[in-house]
Amino acid sequence: QPWKAAYDKVISQANSALNTPAQSVTFGGKVPPSGDKHDYFTEPPYLSDGVYDPNADRTDYNSAIKMRDSVRSLGMAYAFTGDSKYADKAVQLVRAWAIDPDTKLNPKFTNGQSHIEIAITMSGMFYGIDLIWNYPDFSSDDKVAIKSWAQQFADSGSTFSSNENFDLWRLVFVSSASVIAEDTNNLNYVFDRWKYDISDQMDTEGKIIRELHRTTSLSYSMSGVNGFI
Repeated sequence: QPWKAAYDKVISQANSALNTPAQSVTFGGKVPPSGDKHDYFTEPPYLSDGVYDPNADRTDYNSAIKMRDSVRSLGMAYAFTGDSKYADKAVQLVRAWAIDPDTKLNPKFTNGQSHIEIAITMSGMFYGIDLIWNYPDFSSDDKVAIKSWAQQFADSGSTFSSNENFDLWRLVFVSSASVIAEDTNNLNYVFDRWKYDISDQMDTEGKIIRELHRTTSLSYSMSGVNGFI
């Protein structure tokens, strides 16, 4: 302990992920304003007065969370055990989400919600993909496809910026996608921008100054710190 409990938790989560069905933004939810069902689209979870909106369409975000959690856990379990069942399932999920032309997500940020929701979910998925990268049955064709997908996504993530925790998680996303794409240009951009964000978002006392005005400022500050790390 504590490694035994942590290890058991990872394996338990991975075993649960073995039962995760394929996820896709094409499987449900409202049609995006673009008219392309392959685009990511969700609605803000809160109304203008800050009250939770039970009718908001959160379908794509919930699917992205399942992808992150499942592929990350499966990748970790494969790295720990070498058991092919974990890598096979991860590859299956990745193919549906990012490779299969009928179901794949268009690799681009769309509305404002995507700026944070894609960043905090797909980064974990890229981590899981990296952990199964050398799995023998992860075909070269699939890896070429996912590298191209990650490259397009990283480029999309470099086209906008923010001055709060959205930007920190954007950098986490772009760097994670760039690892898969082997894109040193975007990695260098991330590290330069990260240095700027430190001085722009954190004061000399360690306060995350861009979050202090928000309704749950401690929660948002912790999100900022997590993104920095």
